[in-house]
Amino acid sequence: MIFDGNTDQNTVVTKLFPTPVKTSYIRIVSTAWNGHISLRFELLGCKANTCQNPAGVADGRINDSQIKASDEFATAQVLYHWAYYARLNRPVKTGTTGAWAATFNDINQWIQAEMAEETLVTGVMIQGRPDAPQWVSKFKVQHSHDGNYWKFVQTPDTHTDMAIGLSLLGQHILTEQRCFYKPNRRHPQ
Repeated sequence: MIFDGNTDQNTVVTKLFPTPVKTSYIRIVSTAWNGHISLRFELLGCKANTCQNPAGVADGRINDSQIKASDEFATAQVLYHWAYYARLNRPVKTGTTGAWAATFNDINQWIQAEMAEETLVTGVMIQGRPDAPQWVSKFKVQHSHDGNYWKFVQTPDTHTDMAIGLSLLGQHILTEQRCFYKPNRRHPQ
């Protein structure tokens, strides 16, 4: 499922999942962007059956070491764009940038948060980089119980899972398996 994201750098865009997911990790995967892949985010969820409370990215309950990314943009001339800068509504501070930014602009870029315990996640909130016209305009969301095997958040009628694991046959090799299932719906003619 591809979610529509931002159309500017400061508006908070909220996307609720068709079905909440009980998980320990959430990953936002960029599929389209403006300028450069940059974002700030928050997760919505709780430990009960239905809710839409902030899960703790913005307020620091999810600490810096629990926020990771595919990579982080940095050069000798440019300030770092650490993953933990991706907290929703994070302002630009002296000597820092106001958001996470990926090194590369391609569909392999992601940012993730690890919850301290399994959480029912009902959606995400994202916004762009406050100090530059950069934002994610489309994205997918993955979830995982262990940080190794990932499934995409999906619509109720299409099941798309992606499992990622490491092979330990003498070297670490990233393998990817995609399984697509779309129910066959027959309508009387």
